[in-house]
Amino acid sequence: MTLQQPQSIQELVKEYYREVPKTACVDKEALEKCISLNLAIYNNPHISSYKLNLNLTREEEIKELVSGSHFVDKKKVCKYLRHYNNLGLQNIPVLTAEYLEQGYKVVSHTEINLHTYFKQNWLIMEKPETVIESEIEEIKQEIEALFVELAEIERKSLMNAEKAMEYAKAKHAEQEEAYNTAITLEAAAEAEKQAEFFTKFSGFKKDIESKDFWFFADVKELTGSAANAELESLLTQCGFESVRKYLADGKQKTLWIKQELADSYDYKSITL
Repeated sequence: MTLQQPQSIQELVKEYYREVPKTACVDKEALEKCISLNLAIYNNPHISSYKLNLNLTREEEIKELVSGSHFVDKKKVCKYLRHYNNLGLQNIPVLTAEYLEQGYKVVSHTEINLHTYFKQNWLIMEKPETVIESEIEEIKQEIEALFVELAEIERKSLMNAEKAMEYAKAKHAEQEEAYNTAITLEAAAEAEKQAEFFTKFSGFKKDIESKDFWFFADVKELTGSAANAELESLLTQCGFESVRKYLADGKQKTLWIKQELADSYDYKSITL
């Protein structure tokens, strides 16, 4: 098994910048969810006491505005006119007539839980369709603009050298841990393999080491038809190497000979 060496910090920094988006990427799902929630609140009469936290960075400010219904809460806008009447009940018909002329619609206290406002002497009327459509479009556009701005802020933040180094160091540590674990597992597997090998062939090593050379077929017969790869490993461990030489009959043969004799042995003295 070929183990993958951990990448260098420099390589990982380059990898990081290759993967950083080159353009701002808006979270479309979060955008649609935010718009949907804010429009749901817009379609109900409400008076919010929400105030944006002070001393926020622009990124923090945007994240707060696009969380929940904070956008319409901050704008304090909905599809209903809320006019508190402090001039007495006799003024309600006058105000109602004025707004009716402007296209506003009268609503009943039974509609969408408006009774609370009626009890508090609020004049509640539905805004004209053109105003509602305009406000809804404005809400959508402004929320989308916030998401675009947030995406660009986050993209620029990702280009920061410190971010690249954090990524590279974390990735390098992760790869190094995986590499070391793989080495440990490989070593354990090799140790187990060698233990099995020793158990299987330890009884033949003395016989093999007692001779200067071996023909492979003889070793195979001695060990009882073991796999060729195992026999080659056994011969190597016993200090033999494979050579192809001319023997007494003038023909080339492959044999295994002790490494220290390989260059000096009189091969033509060997007979089959």
